[in-house]
Amino acid sequence: MPYTKKEEAERQRIYRKANPKATAETQHRNYLKRSSRPSVVARQKELDKKRYHERKLRVITYYSKGDIKCNCCDESLYSFLTIDHINGRKEFGHSRTISGGRLYEWIVKNDFPDGFQILCYNCNCGKRDYGECPHQATR
Repeated sequence: MPYTKKEEAERQRIYRKANPKATAETQHRNYLKRSSRPSVVARQKELDKKRYHERKLRVITYYSKGDIKCNCCDESLYSFLTIDHINGRKEFGHSRTISGGRLYEWIVKNDFPDGFQILCYNCNCGKRDYGECPHQATR
């Protein structure tokens, strides 16, 4: 049976009192969604970008064992480096929607599982398109 307005308000008040952190996070997230102020939107984008690069650097550092470079061609420019599923996405059940920032987040949350390597974007695309990187084919 549905709650009356008074009962629902009391139920929500009790929940908010028992879960202040979850309530604050939800309220803040809703505020950001509703906010169309350019300053808030710009700050959120800035924070998202910062989090993305922090996670990416953490993942790249871990899988390259501290020597930040492509596992194939030794490219070391950070902006070119990406994460690669060694045996393909299906091993982890990843769809194409889990890539980039979401993939870095998934890796950190799952405690850096085996099955990934660091490749530069060119080597990663070569592996995707030809089954192996063209650098490997010429060796």
